[in-house]
Amino acid sequence: MATTKDGRVFVVDYGGTTVREILPDGQSQVVADGLRSPVGLVVAPNEASLLTAAWGDGAIYRIPLPK
Repeated sequence: MATTKDGRVFVVDYGGTTVREILPDGQSQVVADGLRSPVGLVVAPNEASLLTAAWGDGAIYRIPLPK
C-alpha cells in the first residue's frame, strides 16, 4: 500500500496482476494490469508515478499516476 501527500491510496493485488487506486467512496479503479504478482509499492518522490516490483519476473515498474 502507498499513499500520496494529498491522501490518495494505492494497493497491489498481491498474487494477482493489478495495481489499484482505492477511491474515497470505497470503490477502486485499476491503475495498472498485466503485472506478474506485484509486490511492494511506493510513490515516487515527485509524486508523478508509482514504483512496484513484480515477483513473477523480477522487474521494477514505473506506473504514471492517473489524474
